[in-house]
Amino acid sequence: MSGLFPAPPPPGGAEGEGLEHVEPERRRDVERRWQVRAAQWRATALAEWAFDGRVVPRLAGRSESAGFRALLELEVPFDGIEGHRESEARFLAAVRRDEHLARMPMVVVFTPRPSDLPPRASAVAESGPGASRRGAASPGAPGGGSE
Repeated sequence: MSGLFPAPPPPGGAEGEGLEHVEPERRRDVERRWQVRAAQWRATALAEWAFDGRVVPRLAGRSESAGFRALLELEVPFDGIEGHRESEARFLAAVRRDEHLARMPMVVVFTPRPSDLPPRASAVAESGPGASRRGAASPGAPGGGSE
């Protein structure tokens, strides 16, 4: 049976090269993914503060070549266009003051959800544990999360 499968290459490779050249690239890729995730979580917390309700995030994509690092969809409570515009302005002002988000080239798309409807069940499962609830203070929100 051992004749059917080739022997694994030696640890140093044929030319004596190991994984030193591959590992740093993998490490950078993992760091970049975690930076995007951290931005997603931070944007969600700020959106819950700004829109005063449960926000469901969906990371729709990541791209380095398109000029932005991530496309983030946020399902937000919606009562009317005037209130939405005010909440959106509060969110954008908070993002500009946030160290991490201000440097992250990310496209944020707001998906409206009537305030009297609960978030979609599948979306709640996507958002994961630890998401804040209506009326709960979001960590690090301007004003300490409470007003």
